[in-house]
Amino acid sequence: MGFMGKRIRGRPEPRPHGPHDSESEAAHGSTPSAAYHVEVAEETEIVGTVSGGGEIRAEIAAMTLKDNGLVAALEAALDHVIEGGEYQEALERWAVGGEAVTESETNPPGLPRS
Repeated sequence: MGFMGKRIRGRPEPRPHGPHDSESEAAHGSTPSAAYHVEVAEETEIVGTVSGGGEIRAEIAAMTLKDNGLVAALEAALDHVIEGGEYQEALERWAVGGEAVTESETNPPGLPRS
């Protein structure tokens, strides 16, 4: 979860009580969304982050239907862009390079249910 600081101004149609209220001093959202806003609006900055999994790192997933034959191809494609550097370039472009993984995983353990 990313936390953005500074006043957000210049929205043509403010959304009261939302994460991007035109008079907000701070807003929150997913770290990639916050990083995108920083890059596009150029009026805010990320002032802190909190993992969606608490003390356990919460990772983003690519999913497909079980037993549809795409799992191996999807994993190979993800590993290809990770190894080739395109994955890291995309993350760096949106200032979320710290979110990177070093390899794809099939059926990782995930977050605990409790």
